[in-house]
Amino acid sequence: MTEDSFERYLRILLRPSAARLKSCLQLTLLLKTPNSPVRQIVHPYRNAGSEFVHNIIDGHPRNCLDLLCMDCNSFITLCNILKEKNLVEDGREINIEEQVAIFLPIVGHNERNRACQNMFKHSGQTISKYVNLILRALCQLGKEYISRLNDDTPSKISFNPRFYPYFKDCLGTIDGTHIPVWIRTSEQSRFRNRK
Repeated sequence: MTEDSFERYLRILLRPSAARLKSCLQLTLLLKTPNSPVRQIVHPYRNAGSEFVHNIIDGHPRNCLDLLCMDCNSFITLCNILKEKNLVEDGREINIEEQVAIFLPIVGHNERNRACQNMFKHSGQTISKYVNLILRALCQLGKEYISRLNDDTPSKISFNPRFYPYFKDCLGTIDGTHIPVWIRTSEQSRFRNRK
């Protein structure tokens, strides 16, 4: 736009109100360039995430195992337990199954938030919100389902003079198994007094 045409529009703007309104509209249309970016909706499909989850559950069992790192029955059982214990509720537009399905690829496959945004067609804030929500719910659920058997030294270690001096205060694994390991003499010192 040249200086002359801009001055002409300024003079028109000083006219009475009806003419001023018309010229303002013309000016805005003139100033708007055809190459200006138009804002587009990133995730236009409203139910894409829930459809994705139902396709996984109703599809081939291998898909559920590959994408969610658990079989369909375990997935549905986990969702039902979370519902029954009132640890998670259906969101405004996201049901519990989709919330858990958002959580599992992030934990199981180390997916990034951006990848889950594309997979479930939700914003990054929504993905983050439900990952944290399910994580808190599973931590509460873990108190009921995960417990240590006892803190005693396993009998295989306590009654074996070969193992006891080295493993008398060991914590052991969850089921108390001991795995014999052979380490080179040069590397043994860095593994002593470890639990």
